[in-house]
Amino acid sequence: MTEKLYLNYLNKALSYYNSDDVFIKYFGNVPKSRDITFKNCLDHINNKNTEKKVILELGTSRSFTDGRFPGCNNNDVKYWEPNNHEKWDWSAGCFTRFFSELTDSKTHIHTVDISPHHINRCKTMTKKFKDKISYYVTSSENILNQIPEKSIDLLYLDTGDMTPIEFTAQLHLREAKIIVERNILKDEGIILIDDVKSCVPKEAGEKSDYGKAKYSIPYFLENGYEIVMGEYQFILKKNPNLINIYSFIESLKSNDSINIIECGGHMGKDTKKILEILPKCNLYCIEANKKLYNEYLLPLKHKYNNLHIFNIGLSDTNEEKTFYIDTDPRGDAGASSFLPANPLSALKHLVNIEKPITIKCVKLDDFINNNKIDIVNFLWLDVEQYEYTILNSCNTLSKIKYIYTEVNYRDFRLKGHRFKDIYNLLTNNNFVMLNAWSQGNKKNDWQANVLFKNKNY
Repeated sequence: MTEKLYLNYLNKALSYYNSDDVFIKYFGNVPKSRDITFKNCLDHINNKNTEKKVILELGTSRSFTDGRFPGCNNNDVKYWEPNNHEKWDWSAGCFTRFFSELTDSKTHIHTVDISPHHINRCKTMTKKFKDKISYYVTSSENILNQIPEKSIDLLYLDTGDMTPIEFTAQLHLREAKIIVERNILKDEGIILIDDVKSCVPKEAGEKSDYGKAKYSIPYFLENGYEIVMGEYQFILKKNPNLINIYSFIESLKSNDSINIIECGGHMGKDTKKILEILPKCNLYCIEANKKLYNEYLLPLKHKYNNLHIFNIGLSDTNEEKTFYIDTDPRGDAGASSFLPANPLSALKHLVNIEKPITIKCVKLDDFINNNKIDIVNFLWLDVEQYEYTILNSCNTLSKIKYIYTEVNYRDFRLKGHRFKDIYNLLTNNNFVMLNAWSQGNKKNDWQANVLFKNKNY
């Protein structure tokens, strides 16, 4: 089959099961279908001028027909009609067949599945191209632990079922950790993750927009990968030049005293990590949410003598202010903010039920002075679109060496500021941007984490 025909079938596949309105309801837009992401990956492979190109597929092509026809996920080979393309399982992608037929002779595919039935079906569907494919009946984690370093050009991550989502999300995180720790992708290698913006988990009550990749994508972004396309599927690219933020913090080690301010301590994950990396630092952790402060940060305080915790908020004035806590039982308390959610935002689904409470606030200037901090080596801000307000009211930015802050490209809070406001503020105060870790595709980003450096240091 020609590339054009493949892409045409893939383009229509998602609409068989979900209307545009359903996607807009859950994600705020209609993600592009697999034809776009498959085409991007195909060009990536075919344009590489190397003698050997390797594709690793975790979760093989496993059905002879689409779910709209009899025989879906059935072992009976009578349901495989190689010349009746309309019946192929386009809603699952047909990845093995697509890439075995459309890549050049220098490409070899390793397809992996824990089910022997799935592998046998894949062998039937790809018989014509079997010389380009190696088939494995084993777990994804087992095969990943056998892959040599820097050997994969394209990794397709499609393991697990869509419900229950938590089991699959945890599996993806374990896979991601092996991929990163063993460094199996070549430099400039890419990862294609399937079903990220599937409506199935959303219909079952899942809050994250990343679905079964809700843990793996953030992990990849923290470990040298960037999102180059975020549609129904996500493409992540290995970027050797990206700084790992924890590695960067570790690089701050010095015989001198190191002072770190973390505003938005949340559940203490990053707090604990910083203390493990820099066991001799002075870490000042601020968390306005009393519940999180008591449940997660107080226990850490009892373990680390160099941890100083504060149940307050940073703001532009020293006074009590209204703090909006996200109380949705399915939600993330880290989505709480001094700014109420914007009811007109396409991202309003990220924050649901809010409970206003009153919190004591202090300006960043006064916090630094009250704690007798001469130099802030590292300031970490994650305060849900309130970062600009804190920084803009600070008259002692010159005392801060590095600022690592969450930024937003779209408004999901009322009166919130965007990336350009923070960028202009800091660059006008002698800071330079070192790096950005995206949380969305480059053409439609909504949030990222950005590292700035004070040029005086």
